[in-house]
Amino acid sequence: MKQHLNTLFVTTQDTWLSKEGECVVLSLEGEKLGKIPLHTLQSIACFGHVACSQYLLERCAQLGITVTQRAVKPRPSGRGYKAHLNWNFCL
Repeated sequence: MKQHLNTLFVTTQDTWLSKEGECVVLSLEGEKLGKIPLHTLQSIACFGHVACSQYLLERCAQLGITVTQRAVKPRPSGRGYKAHLNWNFCL
């Protein structure tokens, strides 16, 4: 069987990622946005304010699925605040 090495990119702010069976469930304000089987993913990339459940992170670690979080944090500059991108890795 050919594996495609897919990456799930999550860019919608305040999205909640959880595990339901062997799937990733994406929710926003209590409403399910989608459901993706874990066996089809190689990695999950979260940008901004996106949260993941502990059970999803644990299952991803068991399956070898990389989960990364990129947070946008303001930092002071000469003219006020600028967005500063900072990598945070969840294992």
